[in-house]
Amino acid sequence: MFHDFLNFLHPRLCHTCEAVLLANENVVCTKYIHELPATNYHLENENAVEKVFYPRVKIENAAILLLFEKKGMVQQLIHNLKYRGH
Repeated sequence: MFHDFLNFLHPRLCHTCEAVLLANENVVCTKYIHELPATNYHLENENAVEKVFYPRVKIENAAILLLFEKKGMVQQLIHNLKYRGH
C-alpha cells in the first residue's frame, strides 16, 4: 500500500514513451518492450559485430542485443541511463 502511495506521488514512467508503468513493468512499458529492435546476433555463427572487431582484437564471440538507430528507442534508453541516471 505504501508503494502505491509513493507511485501516486512520484509515478514511475516508461523510458521510451513516458507512460506510467504498471506494477509488473520496470523500465519500459509492455507496449514498447516488444518493439525494441532485437538483433538475434547471438544465434549466428558469424555476425556483423564479430566482423567489425576481428581485424583489431582477437575475440572468440561478440554480439549486441539491440540495434542502435539515431533518434530511436535504444538511443532514448541509453540517454536516460547515461545522462539522467535511470
